[in-house]
Amino acid sequence: MSFIKPSRLTIYVCGVYTLILGILMVVLSSISMAAYKCIFHDGFKATPEAYFFHLFYYRSRHCNSDIDWSILGLENHQHVSEALQMPNEISLVTRTYNLSLTQLIINSFLIASSIGVLAATIFNVYIVSRKLTYWIIFVPYCLIFHLAIVFDFVAGTYFGDDRLRSFSVDGTMTMLEMFNRNEARPYIAQIDETIRIVAPNVMFYISVKAIVLPIISCFLLFFSIFAGWEVVDGNKLRLKKKIEN
Repeated sequence: MSFIKPSRLTIYVCGVYTLILGILMVVLSSISMAAYKCIFHDGFKATPEAYFFHLFYYRSRHCNSDIDWSILGLENHQHVSEALQMPNEISLVTRTYNLSLTQLIINSFLIASSIGVLAATIFNVYIVSRKLTYWIIFVPYCLIFHLAIVFDFVAGTYFGDDRLRSFSVDGTMTMLEMFNRNEARPYIAQIDETIRIVAPNVMFYISVKAIVLPIISCFLLFFSIFAGWEVVDGNKLRLKKKIEN
């Protein structure tokens, strides 16, 4: 009975983990970008919590600029609309789109590199020399994996700041870039903070993968850096035996 060497098992685990994670983030990033293009515009009106996703992160210049404040429990008359004026696209919306696009690109490369290391490990790929094989197959994977982890923390920092701001009325007005804060304050204060904080909370935990996954990722990245060398050596040995046989 043959056993898989720890180094190869490590690469299998890392490769499958990053492949699944990459696919998940590509899907979520694509959904986020679709929301920016107003694909889910009507769906955001289902609940007050969902509507704050629209106001904070997805009310882009491509969408209808009208805001239905009645969804948030406010009277939908002219005075309310005048008091709660804000830009057609706030900076948080633009930032979310840029983060989603970057996330999509990084994780697309992560998927490709994950498939690469898995294929190289399964099929015993060896390119000319030990160093060249490692640098062509494992170094790009480790760099992209590292970049994905760093970007998660960057995105988490942004959404973590949103999360803290959403607890207060002034912070919420800052996020929404209200033109006239004095007039807007009484109305924003009427919206329960438990409704305001849902969207930033969800975005924060998605961006940092509920905090647990980045920690796991750091450990796996550390082990994969060293395991890659052993896999390359193992591939060379396996190919040598295959040729001899």
